[in-house]
Amino acid sequence: MGLRQGPATTAQPFVMLFVPRTGSNLLAGMLDTHPDVLCHHELFLPASSPHRSLSVRDGTLDLDLGTAEERDRDPFAFVSKVYALTAGAKAVGFKMALSDPNVGILLGLILNRRIRKVVVRRDNWLQVYTSALIAEETRSLIEFKGDGSTNGREPAARRPAVRVPVEVPRFIRYVRKRRLTYGALRWIARLTGQRFFDMEYREIKQPARMMALLGFLGVSPELELHERTVKQNPSRLEDRIANYDDVRRRLTGTSYEVYLDG
Repeated sequence: MGLRQGPATTAQPFVMLFVPRTGSNLLAGMLDTHPDVLCHHELFLPASSPHRSLSVRDGTLDLDLGTAEERDRDPFAFVSKVYALTAGAKAVGFKMALSDPNVGILLGLILNRRIRKVVVRRDNWLQVYTSALIAEETRSLIEFKGDGSTNGREPAARRPAVRVPVEVPRFIRYVRKRRLTYGALRWIARLTGQRFFDMEYREIKQPARMMALLGFLGVSPELELHERTVKQNPSRLEDRIANYDDVRRRLTGTSYEVYLDG
């Protein structure tokens, strides 16, 4: 059984494809402030209830996507249900990591030409890698403004700053693997003749790029979107990496030197 490819529903379905720590939470939260867009977060996290849109979580919308058990029993029917529950929106979507173990669902979404794809990336892989290490170290996810829940975690402003050590060989393997992931996605887009909307982290707050994205989703691009997330980590790599001087020395003169410019 696969995703429905029949007549279009009242809303344009889309999926946000990403590698963790590349700005997908920021973008999903901003899109969800558009009156004609309903953007859920990750719906397929193992052992977790579907992460509904912030508008649902803060009580602005009353929308029941069902339980994790219902999702796992028939994931394809679950996705069809998500796209059908529009709450009056003209575009309905959700986030799905390119590393998600639900490969069948992931491929079904990518290959379904009716579902529009938004690909989120961050060109500075050292920023992405260190952000992932810090998240692992602190066991915390990005905090959301106004959703009324911190999931029992300490608010970001009260957490101590964390600096993590970076093993350069492991970082290089990390980058190579994720470059291949994005490369495969571009190859699928060309092979299937689809146009994926590519959004780099630094473009998320650029009005022109956001207007282009809203147009791609088929909604009015003239409305201003608002941030609903709190930045978790310091921007400077020196403030993130415990052995920064050693990392700088080992990457200088290599093709990875470009990532030292945070």
